[in-house]
Amino acid sequence: MYHTSRKQREALRDLYHRKQTPSHTWPAGAKTWRGYRKFRATVRPDHLCDCLMVPWLGMWIGIERDGYTHS
Repeated sequence: MYHTSRKQREALRDLYHRKQTPSHTWPAGAKTWRGYRKFRATVRPDHLCDCLMVPWLGMWIGIERDGYTHS
């Protein structure tokens, strides 16, 4: 288990709820608490840059401790 900052958790929530493109729509009922928990389970720490990495729409998104997200 690894520690996440409040800003990182907020950025993860925002990424999960971000509007999807038509080719990457959520299946029916996916935006639920269970869906969010599955999404959170895909998060991995990156020890080189001290950020979280999460796969999203075919790319990896990095989330810094201050909540800044980048690909």
